[in-house]
Amino acid sequence: MTFSTALALKFQGHRLRFIEPMKQFRVGNFYVVAFETQHDCAGSVGFIITDGEDRLLFATDTFYLKNRFANLNIVAIECNYSEETMTPGLHPVRLKRLYTSHFSLKNVKSFISANDMSQVREIHLIHMSQANADPGYFQDEIERLTGKPTITHM
Repeated sequence: MTFSTALALKFQGHRLRFIEPMKQFRVGNFYVVAFETQHDCAGSVGFIITDGEDRLLFATDTFYLKNRFANLNIVAIECNYSEETMTPGLHPVRLKRLYTSHFSLKNVKSFISANDMSQVREIHLIHMSQANADPGYFQDEIERLTGKPTITHM
């Protein structure tokens, strides 16, 4: 975990290992680089994971990604809600949290449009809200935008 996550959770101990955004580390046969995400907790990160052949972007629990990425083969990205599919009458506190901690379909589409998706084979839409997501609609929208096979995961 990141140092700021450990501080926020008051974790400590000799087995604790810290990761730093934009510094590569290894997990078995995988090379991993963490990057900062925008969420409502300290030290949240997403990951670029590679085995030397494939390159995966994994990003969840974020409402925005400021980094740009290239040479991706697989994208697994949060697509939590859209304004078109949101449950009517959400409590204002819950609505504010959605807007400041989770990726909307609109922002996912903006992110995809701003990045090089030429080598991407498939896109996985993850961390969908049970109440505020429509997997079929989201899949259609992303496939229409990218022409890439898109798989949804509730």
